[in-house]
Amino acid sequence: SFWCILSRHKKGYKDTHSKTQEAVGLTCVEDSENEKQKRLAVVKEKLFLLLRAQKYLLPLTVFYFVMYFTNQGLLELVYFPASQMTHAQQYSWSNTIRCLGTLISRSAHKLFLLSSTWIYSGLAMVILVVVGMEAHYHYLPSEYIIFTLLFLQGLLEGAAFRSTVFTVHEKAGDKEREFCLGIFPVSLFLPAMLAGFASIPVHDVLCQNHLYLQ
Repeated sequence: SFWCILSRHKKGYKDTHSKTQEAVGLTCVEDSENEKQKRLAVVKEKLFLLLRAQKYLLPLTVFYFVMYFTNQGLLELVYFPASQMTHAQQYSWSNTIRCLGTLISRSAHKLFLLSSTWIYSGLAMVILVVVGMEAHYHYLPSEYIIFTLLFLQGLLEGAAFRSTVFTVHEKAGDKEREFCLGIFPVSLFLPAMLAGFASIPVHDVLCQNHLYLQ
């Protein structure tokens, strides 16, 4: 009878242990499902915030793409042979003057801000067209016209930057503001990369111009 008692006890222990393992397994599955749902909810929230952030950051992204495309793909091919400055000096002064305009504009706080950031992108497109036509047709009489346009481009860059930051702080909600400021650098560096790739074929086409083949 003693061995029967031990045998029954062992059998009961196995049943209890098996039920415990099943319960632990079910708990792990439930925890895994809950974790997946939480991750999915976070991804959906981030995508929603990303779409909401575009009304603040997309105009700035477009502006920087146009600006970098102008400077990386076109400006290097703008050359005035009759100038007292060499090609390298003209290019160097062009970038220096643009940076000066950016410095002045970013230091202006809320002065000279426009109601929509898209206006800055439109004006940058005008500068892009003028510089692009000069790089191909060479119709402008003086390099100082290009210097003036690039100084204006620098002013627009600083104003677009300030306008976007102030708009995010004043109009975005708490979550949107935090998310926008978190991905804000992407609006600055991604356009530079895309403009660099886009400028390669344009640069090659413009280099077929007779002025550069001489």
